[in-house]
Amino acid sequence: MRNLVGAPIPAALAEKAARTVDSLRAGRIGSGQSDEVVEVICEMTEAVMGHFFVRPGEAFGLGMTLRGVIEFGVSSTVKTMRFGLRKVIPKLRPEQLRQVGDFLDEALYDSSQVRR
Repeated sequence: MRNLVGAPIPAALAEKAARTVDSLRAGRIGSGQSDEVVEVICEMTEAVMGHFFVRPGEAFGLGMTLRGVIEFGVSSTVKTMRFGLRKVIPKLRPEQLRQVGDFLDEALYDSSQVRR
């Protein structure tokens, strides 16, 4: 069954996300260092939204105005997420931060293992 949605992210971001996962699971990132976690989540989200929204707009040959609307939507979404995450993540307990690491890890796939 095909029940997985995935999008490529830059290799540097994948490495940064993997390091963040390791640090969260090891307890090296506490609530005081939550900005690193927030930024990784927002960068991953922006990359994925770019893949599913910005890239098709370019491929479809949409004009500058429509592409601008799409890019504005992506930007607004990421800003809203960043604001919310900056309120929530610092309040998480250590075990919850480890769970954030698990969720991030779950989102990362080795592209060589994904069936096309």
